[in-house]
Parts: sequence; C-alpha cells; structure tokens
Amino acid sequence: LPRDCDPREVSAMHVAGATHGCMVVLDEATNRLLMRALRGFSAEEARTSRERPLGLDAGLNGLAFQTQRVVSVDDVRASAEYVDYVSSTRAELVIPMRRGKKVLGNIDLQSSRVGAFHDANLDLLTALADQAAVALENAGSFRQAEQQLAEMSLLFQVTQLVQSVQDVQALLPLILDQVIQVMGARAGTLFLRAGDAPRLRTVAARGYPAAGEGMMVPFGEGLAGRVMLSGKPETSPDLSTDPRILYRDFFAGLRAGICVPLATADG
Repeated sequence: LPRDCDPREVSAMHVAGATHGCMVVLDEATNRLLMRALRGFSAEEARTSRERPLGLDAGLNGLAFQTQRVVSVDDVRASAEYVDYVSSTRAELVIPMRRGKKVLGNIDLQSSRVGAFHDANLDLLTALADQAAVALENAGSFRQAEQQLAEMSLLFQVTQLVQSVQDVQALLPLILDQVIQVMGARAGTLFLRAGDAPRLRTVAARGYPAAGEGMMVPFGEGLAGRVMLSGKPETSPDLSTDPRILYRDFFAGLRAGICVPLATADG
C-alpha cells in the first residue's frame, strides 16, 4: 500500500456521522495494523498515526481485529483498550473488514461527541466494510476498496435524501451535490428530458463559470445527447479539445469529463 497515498475520503464517515476516521489495514509483512486514508485529522495527528503501526492486539482496533466483531465505545476516556492518538476523540466505532473468516483490517470511525454512534446504521457499515475487504482481496487495491465504499455510501445518501425531501425540484441539486462530492469532481450537471421534445435540459449545475440551468442539448449531440441515445457512459480526456463537446465556453478551466445515463429499473 502506498505510504503517502492521498485518498479522497472514508465514505463510511458520512453514514455514521463521524468527525474523523480512517481505514486500518493489515500489513502481512510486519504483522501490524497500518492507519491509512485518514480523514478529519490535523496534519500532526495524521503524521503521528501513520508512523505508529498497531500490534494485532493493540487498542480498540486490535480488539475488533481479534474478535472479528464491531467494537463501539461511547467514551474512550473510560476504555482501558483505547490507544490515544487524537485528544479530541470521545466516541469510537471500529468495524472489521472481513473476507470469510479472515480479517483484512478495520474501518475506524471517531467522534468528538460522547455516545455519537448510538444510532449508527451497523448493518450498512458492516456491508461497506465487507465490500472493502472484497476489493482488497480481489485486486489488492486500497484505492479500489475506497471507491467501492464511496459508491455504496452514495447510494445510501441518495436514498436518505429521497425519503426526506418531498419536492423533486429541490431534491435534484442535492443528489448532484452528493455525486460531485463522492467522485471528487470540480463540477457537474444533471440533465433530464425536456418533456416530449428530443432534447435534454439542465436542471442542476455546480462548479461552472457560468450558470447552466435551462441549457438545452439535442439528442445525439454533445456527450449528454450521445449518452441519451446509447444508454452507455462516455468519457472525455480533454473537454477543451474534444469535438463532441457543445457549449465549449461553459467548460472553461475544466479538462476530463464523464457522462453517465440515468435510467429507471425497467429501462
């Protein structure tokens, strides 16, 4: 695993409402647990955590690793097992990443609030951890594991939005915001069909130099129009030179892009 990797996010933090957290991975060469994908830590806390591997039986992470069970502590100050890395930590939740009977590491979530994880969705967090374990085992890829966590977290967040927001027009920009955040993108646009006309209309746009709402794209033109007809994603390595791109000034300052279709379950 890259020692100085700069991952986008431990997406399980969004599900649990953690203020900081990381993925803790097993280094089989040294038989130690390494803290990676640190999020919400100060630069000094992150440096210290990276440089202090944990024994397989050390701290709450060691306990979760050895027992293969979720470990939740309301107040770490009262826990004899807690290893003090972050002075502001009060509650901690550790979910093992299991593949069969083997544990490949943990997802370690922390909060500065006592009892923060009382209502955490443990079923979803366990599913996220198991998916991360699959990615690590199949590809040996730490970044791929993080991406799978991000994708599952996005589905959960969008589901929560749909359940809580009744106004569809208010919901669409919120969904776009979630996608941009999870993908680590600078900008994004959400297109819907413009009634019965053979064209798409932008209903939400973020991060562009000019407002994009209401912009029309005919079917078959531009990335969005082509994707509308094919039903398949398309990518552009350079938006500034790609001949498929419409409204080139709209994408000023941006480079790579991807467009994916929105489809109902029945197609």
